[in-house]
Amino acid sequence: MNLLDGLDAALNSDAVSAAVDVGSQAASSNWWDTGIEYATKAFDWMEANPTTTNLLAGVAGGVGQYLMSKEQLAQQERFAREQWERERAARRIKPGSMEGYGSHVATAKGGLLTNGLIIGQED
Repeated sequence: MNLLDGLDAALNSDAVSAAVDVGSQAASSNWWDTGIEYATKAFDWMEANPTTTNLLAGVAGGVGQYLMSKEQLAQQERFAREQWERERAARRIKPGSMEGYGSHVATAKGGLLTNGLIIGQED
């Protein structure tokens, strides 16, 4: 059995037709019994077609890994952006911190805001 025969068998199986009929059967009977019947047919088909079952499981696993790595990358980018914002905020000039700005510091240090009653610093 090659891959295309396995996929063809999967699409023409009782499990697929049972999945199509689930909606119509659910209206006329108990949904729990319909679900159990569908699961039983699906597991019977999986037991009869192990190669196709392994193929479908591999595809599902690959999709899961892709989605997980995509979410992890988004989290890493969000963390890097937040870290950059924290570092950028830490480098900003803070009010009241006038040290090391050159020759104009001596003229600005004696004011009310820079070294007086509002800031609460005294020489």
